[in-house]
Amino acid sequence: MDSVINLKNISRILTLSSGTLTGVTLGLSAVVVPAILESKDPLPTWRVVYKRGAKIAITCILTSTVTSVTCFVKSGMGKENIGFLIVGGLTFLMMPYTIIRMKPSIDTLFGFSDNEEEEKVKKQVKLWGKMNWIRTVLAGTAFALHVMRICQAPHQL
Repeated sequence: MDSVINLKNISRILTLSSGTLTGVTLGLSAVVVPAILESKDPLPTWRVVYKRGAKIAITCILTSTVTSVTCFVKSGMGKENIGFLIVGGLTFLMMPYTIIRMKPSIDTLFGFSDNEEEEKVKKQVKLWGKMNWIRTVLAGTAFALHVMRICQAPHQL
């Protein structure tokens, strides 16, 4: 019996985690942020969305990054498998981007008092939403590259 920890199963986990990450970030950018901006009380809504979404995003980012590198190693680390590293790199980039670029906006939103002026809150949510589109593009690109790899060389998995 083959090991459960084989290239095919690790690639399946990569597909699931990168696809989930893409869906979560796209949902936030295209649906949730616009809904928050239409809300009469956007701050508590954003805080709940952020706290819950961050747990999913961090889990998916770490899982996608680790499984991408593992797929590269298990597939022989050849030039023809560099796509795994690219997928992992794009996914990993979301962490430093969030910490360096988005954290000031996140800190501002968490630092607002509950009775902060609505327009001030919405302006900051809008800024955070624009920056989240970068994460959406990174996640979507990584997912698309991985799916393309599967389609081009399904026999290698």
